[in-house]
Amino acid sequence: MGSSGPMRDSGAVSTPSTEDRDARVPAADDPAGPPARTAGNPADAVVGLLQALTIESQRFAEVFADAHRLHPTDLSALAHISKAMQGGGALTAGELSRVLVLSTSATTALVDRLQRAGHVERVPDPLDRRRVRVQMTPSAQQLARAFFSRLGLRVRDLLLSYPERDLEFLQDVLGKVVGVARSAADEARADAPGPS
Repeated sequence: MGSSGPMRDSGAVSTPSTEDRDARVPAADDPAGPPARTAGNPADAVVGLLQALTIESQRFAEVFADAHRLHPTDLSALAHISKAMQGGGALTAGELSRVLVLSTSATTALVDRLQRAGHVERVPDPLDRRRVRVQMTPSAQQLARAFFSRLGLRVRDLLLSYPERDLEFLQDVLGKVVGVARSAADEARADAPGPS
């Protein structure tokens, strides 16, 4: 095992010093690292870092999309389907249409395309056989898990280098940020013209 993981002593995670932790994080002026901190409101700096995280996450996902000839909307659909499955459910085509803000015909074409590629399958709703739900195939789940775990494990390793109280605070803040983002998206969707 390398030294990048958290040190364990008597079953407790020991927290590396700030210098050790910062040595594993890209420098602020590194082109691959986070944007440099600027003078001003710290909240603005955090918003900038969240925007940078979104951009870098999208860039990472685009590698997967390009490798598997997926349109950005296809990738977004798979992300929503995967999230629903992780929660123990599966989306109907109508639900997928709403979250993607697509017309019924465009959603049908998208699901058809993903099904032909072997990424999704239509399955009967166990509670209502008249309804059909869309779920990822086992092979697509395995493929996505193998690719995206590369980033997830690195982020998890980094987070484990922080004290538990810091992670609890971060969880609280990010949970509220997600709520604000979801609310803003819902408001924007309500104000936008409907799909044709």
